[in-house]
Amino acid sequence: MKIFIKKGYLFTFSILILLIGIYRINTGSFQIDLKQFASKMFPVKKDYFSSFIQENNTINLILGSSLLEDSIIPDSLGAKWFSFTNAGQNIYESYKLLSYYQDSVKIDTIISSFQPFDFPYSYIQNGMDNKPHINGSFHVFGEDSITTLKNGLKQNIQVLKDNTYLNIGDLMKPSQNIVESIDFDVDETETQVWTKQGFSGRINRPTVKNVRKGENSISYFRDVKDEPNFFYFDLFDSLAKSLDITVIYLITPKADFYHKGMKKSGNDKKWNAIIQGAKSRDVNLWNYETMDTDQFDFNWFWDETHASYDAAKVFTKLLKNRLHKIN
Repeated sequence: MKIFIKKGYLFTFSILILLIGIYRINTGSFQIDLKQFASKMFPVKKDYFSSFIQENNTINLILGSSLLEDSIIPDSLGAKWFSFTNAGQNIYESYKLLSYYQDSVKIDTIISSFQPFDFPYSYIQNGMDNKPHINGSFHVFGEDSITTLKNGLKQNIQVLKDNTYLNIGDLMKPSQNIVESIDFDVDETETQVWTKQGFSGRINRPTVKNVRKGENSISYFRDVKDEPNFFYFDLFDSLAKSLDITVIYLITPKADFYHKGMKKSGNDKKWNAIIQGAKSRDVNLWNYETMDTDQFDFNWFWDETHASYDAAKVFTKLLKNRLHKIN
């Protein structure tokens, strides 16, 4: 038994040394900042954004979670739009990004996601499995008790492996210029940054006609109290106003199953308190949550809250027309 355990440790150690060796060959350095790999897709999007702001004097931004990531195609809104949206990205993380880049580029307009997990009592007090949604990669814009929550060794070793080994999917990655007619076979669970304007929606995710499963109406409200906490929202909104940025807070369509789940859990009352709190602050709130998505000849959702690629094309056109009218 001791021999078996010893061999197991030796094997694990050998794999780790191999990973570090490959990393050394790829980067020319033994210095490994594991936290930079908190998300496989995040570094790509950050690099694209750096190039984007160098090429444009003024820009427009889409910021927020995967709900906007899947729902809006920035390239179709216009050449000045970039989508810095990521899974679980909350408004505090968007604030960190905006604070970091505030002196680097002039931002005219921001479309920001507006979701329950932007208003928790705290992002750090509950156990890790029960914390409000967070992406975990935004420590690159400034480390603090929130941005460093997801930097555990186990997670970072796994992502180091993912970023070190050659990914066959990267070799098959399509042209960055294709937006309206993306039509290629990819793993339904795989997410890539499809365009240099940051579009990374899950374009081939199987859709659902009548959503009958999911727990987003519960998980989105982790640590959200009856009286919602607007501290993180006000941080972002105040900074944006000080920079003379027009901000549109966007609520994306949700399936009937989500609304029923909110009502069953009582979270509909919390959500109404959040919306009323935003209205009292006199912000631009575009609410499409109860939009009639059944009128279209395709399935709008791939789960109770996330849009399909067909839905993204329609929803982006709708937003573009509305933006054109207000401009």
